[in-house]
Amino acid sequence: MEKEIWKWILETLNDEAIANIGQNIGIKISGFRQINPHNKRFKILRPALIQEALHQRNATKLKCFFDEIAEEDEELVTFRGRSMEELLLVVEEELVPSILLSVLLSSDDEEEHAKAVEIYRTLRDEEKLEAFEKRPEETVEVDEGKEEESQVTYLKDELKQALQKNVKLERKLKKLEQRIEELKEKESIAQIAIKNERKQLKDEKKVLSQDNHSLKGEVGSLKKKVLELSSEKELNQKKLEKQINALKAKDEEIAKLHALMLKERTEHEKALVTKELEVAEARTVGSDEIMFADLLAAEGEIAATMEATASKQVESNQKTDELTEELFMKEFDRVTHEQGLIYDKKDLYNFHTAMKSSNLVILAGMSGTGKSKLVQAYGKALGLFDNHQLTFIPVRPAWTDDADLIGYADTLQMVYRPGDSGLINALMSAKENSKRLHIICFDEMNLARVEHYFSQFLSVLENEPGPQRVLQLYNGDLKLKNSAQFPPAIPIGDNVIFVGTVNLDESTYHFSDKVLDRANVITLNVLNYGNLKKLSQEAKGTTQDRTISFELFNSLKNHNRDIHMEDHELALLWEIHQELQKVNKNLGAGPRIVRQIDMYLKNLPKTDHFTRAEAFDKQIVQRILTKVRGPEEQFKKFIGTYDVHTENIIDSKLGEILDRYHEISEFFETRNVLIHKAKELKLNGYTL
Repeated sequence: MEKEIWKWILETLNDEAIANIGQNIGIKISGFRQINPHNKRFKILRPALIQEALHQRNATKLKCFFDEIAEEDEELVTFRGRSMEELLLVVEEELVPSILLSVLLSSDDEEEHAKAVEIYRTLRDEEKLEAFEKRPEETVEVDEGKEEESQVTYLKDELKQALQKNVKLERKLKKLEQRIEELKEKESIAQIAIKNERKQLKDEKKVLSQDNHSLKGEVGSLKKKVLELSSEKELNQKKLEKQINALKAKDEEIAKLHALMLKERTEHEKALVTKELEVAEARTVGSDEIMFADLLAAEGEIAATMEATASKQVESNQKTDELTEELFMKEFDRVTHEQGLIYDKKDLYNFHTAMKSSNLVILAGMSGTGKSKLVQAYGKALGLFDNHQLTFIPVRPAWTDDADLIGYADTLQMVYRPGDSGLINALMSAKENSKRLHIICFDEMNLARVEHYFSQFLSVLENEPGPQRVLQLYNGDLKLKNSAQFPPAIPIGDNVIFVGTVNLDESTYHFSDKVLDRANVITLNVLNYGNLKKLSQEAKGTTQDRTISFELFNSLKNHNRDIHMEDHELALLWEIHQELQKVNKNLGAGPRIVRQIDMYLKNLPKTDHFTRAEAFDKQIVQRILTKVRGPEEQFKKFIGTYDVHTENIIDSKLGEILDRYHEISEFFETRNVLIHKAKELKLNGYTL
């Protein structure tokens, strides 16, 4: 509504006023070198100027322009703060609506904006808006004597206004002179401070030069240590290669044992058949002693065979069940290489940990970084070869509610019609096969508004597994014909994990805080393209045809719901929450986010590839900074100011907090995101 009012105000202004606004707020229109109201083409330029002035990037400048006009006139400023009745009376008696509305809308007070909207609606609905605006242009026929008197009074009023303006200008001049004197005093103080700082810098320079000499000596010793460590690293790599080859050999041995076991079974079954035939022949001959001896021998051989087969089967099962998280991650990494993909190992561990600890995982980033391929590789590493166990659902832009996804009850035919997305089939499979893991991936999840078509899931996934964690398909009171096939509600068990892939561009929607509160939003790193050439030269390994059960996957999780974070880690999150509350009462790191971060850290695998400090850094980016979105006026203090010369940020509240808690982590990822958001504020006036 405010944009509509601004448009009406600008359309009431004459060409000179529109040109003045365009020049003052720095509008540039392609095809026009300058803004000249007397140019013949200004009729074409005028609507373009109005449209550009109403654009979001110029909204603040437009308000400032009209605010300065209002501040120059003490009478106009007094209209701010008046009641609705007084303002409507002013419009009816003396002041044109466009001036009053511009004074109210250019104020920083939201209440004044609301008054402007109400006045605009009232006058528009009563059809008085245009009449009051054109009132000064109406002409009344008067005789020549009265016209001369009106001109005299008009000139007197103009003279009074000019005198008043002169007095105001003199006051402003005095204030400016006082301000200049204050600035001169500050300048002298600053010069003294600069001299003192220069002396301090010289002293520090001397100290630094001394430190530099000592550091050079330390660098020399460190280089020696690096050489020693590199040689140790090569030895360790050779050892690891030997261990990997040994593991591959063991896997091959297991496969051979399975084949031998089957072969021996068939051979002993054949031997049993021949023995039975011999016994039958012996009976016909009448030799009971031979028959009895043969039976005993046959029973002994069969018992020995069954015992050997059982022992080999037990050994094989033990080999299959000996799955550790380290082995699984090696298999996950190998599968990505086998598919011609290359990811940062930190991203693989980050994704795996999020899958263990979160109800919803979202992979974000630019198109082509391999988000969908990563989900496929994860499913292959888990052995999810069934279509229902690994389901990909391409999201459609036309989806507006969950009926497009899960289906609806056709009350005319009295049947339930499931959606064609395949989601219901996957959930039914998960219900019937509770010991199997199921992954459901929503591809390009934000082509439609997630809050609309995924709303029921956002509420259900917060519940504990049990009667409350069910997806309602339709009202249970309806007696549908296919209710046996499709019950009114489907439980969503722990064996179902939801994943989403998103692209952030002009064709997609941004997530609301409701979604971000419940999801780990992971942005994949793009590695050096030289690694792609190395990858293509590597030999591909053999695929392990093995399905990991949900019970086995679940054993890798830490289900303890008690908070295990350190006190200083909780103190860091509390300080970030307090600073976000100062920005906006609806922002912050709430208890839900704190518990989810704690669950993520408890499920972190023990590895050198992804440390706890790096994981904590990632969680601040993935669970908190994803919600830091808005204009520069709101987030400048929290994010800081981007310095073009140093390519860093200054005066950042979050940066100061991170510095105080440097013992937790270096916060490399968080600081990079802060720099990116500070750049957005500087260039665009807002951050996403």
